[in-house]
Amino acid sequence: MTYEEARAYLARVEAKGNLLGLESVRGLLEELENPQDRLKFVHIAGTNGKGSAMAYLEQTLQEAGYRVGRYISPSVFAYEEKIRVNGEWIPKEKVAQYVSEAADAIARLERAGAALPTIFEVETAVSFLYFVDQKCDLVLLEVGMGGAGDATNVVKTTILEMFASISLDHMEFLGDTIGKIALVKSGIMKKGVPAVSDAQDPEAEVVLRERAASEGAKIHFAAPDQIDLHRRELTGQTFSYKSHSEITIPLLGTYQLRNAALALEAVDELRVLGWQLPEETVKRGFANTRWPGRFEVLRAGGAGSGKAWAVMDGAHNPDAAVQLAQSLKAFFPGRRYVYVFGIFADKEYEKVIRITAPLADRIFTIQTPGNSRALPAQELTEAIRGSFSDREITTVGEDIFRALEMADAAAGEEDVIVAFGSLSFLAEVKRYFR
Repeated sequence: MTYEEARAYLARVEAKGNLLGLESVRGLLEELENPQDRLKFVHIAGTNGKGSAMAYLEQTLQEAGYRVGRYISPSVFAYEEKIRVNGEWIPKEKVAQYVSEAADAIARLERAGAALPTIFEVETAVSFLYFVDQKCDLVLLEVGMGGAGDATNVVKTTILEMFASISLDHMEFLGDTIGKIALVKSGIMKKGVPAVSDAQDPEAEVVLRERAASEGAKIHFAAPDQIDLHRRELTGQTFSYKSHSEITIPLLGTYQLRNAALALEAVDELRVLGWQLPEETVKRGFANTRWPGRFEVLRAGGAGSGKAWAVMDGAHNPDAAVQLAQSLKAFFPGRRYVYVFGIFADKEYEKVIRITAPLADRIFTIQTPGNSRALPAQELTEAIRGSFSDREITTVGEDIFRALEMADAAAGEEDVIVAFGSLSFLAEVKRYFR
């Protein structure tokens, strides 16, 4: 297969839909001789913050000289970013090579009348093949959705589990309470394997503690009240946490302090397990972490620049919306905010609106081009007007560049353009400003 043929094959697999469960991915991996069994994993579940917490840990391990694989979903800027080793995306020729191997295995399964894998399961298998090929010391593995029935939960060689903040999302699949969602996510826990967690809603904490006890494993929860913020600027934030002093992170957003604290809990646990992570390496790793699309300042504005500030954020559920609102008030207090806002129809967009719209002076509504999950821009406009009839709202639709041009024209140099609501259009936003 060529790269183009591999992507076309994956598109055909994707068209068949998705189904939670491990039977088909186990069958595929068995055909591929179980590459995952030759790897060690840090497995992370949660609703918000998984990517950032893993980014801190990934960079720290790299700075310490380890070869680190990482698997994320969804991708934002390019397909290949889903699978990376030491920060480098999988090459296109390797995508072609391993999708071809997976396709041959799937053909054998089909002839045998076995259950066939979904797109996420195929991509998960491809990632394992690549990480073995690259001789990774450790793989940071992010759950796609949920935990217990997620394709990533096929792994048996986890050395540490992590739980980012758990809140309401994907409720049609995971349950309609935080406790039910936490129960599904806790399914990644393995016998005797230690776990670290962000501070959780009490309902989620009880579930995680009970699951850890049933697995005979210890679990540590991060302590936000021990985060001591020293400096907060548009170039980064410096804080101390427990025994870690003067940690500087370039990632903005008030929520990044908690994500960093979770990553530091993981660092401490990996040290107990024998991984060599000196404190200077930790400081360097956190300082060098990059994770685009999370309260990322794309353009500096201000007096004399002639341009508005521009920020993008992937906030797409109520918890993330609260964090976005807090970050805007912390980093850009008293400013006029101009939104470029689009979101998926299967998200709790009315709650996101209630949290974010009160801050906005002007809103341009958009929808991700060609995405069946995208809420039509006109419906988003009507939903905003239903609660905030005094806001000036312009329906733009699928032309993301046009929406950004209009926002640019409407914003003054002291104002802040905020593009948010989904990760799916952030690549277009970044192209516009960069």
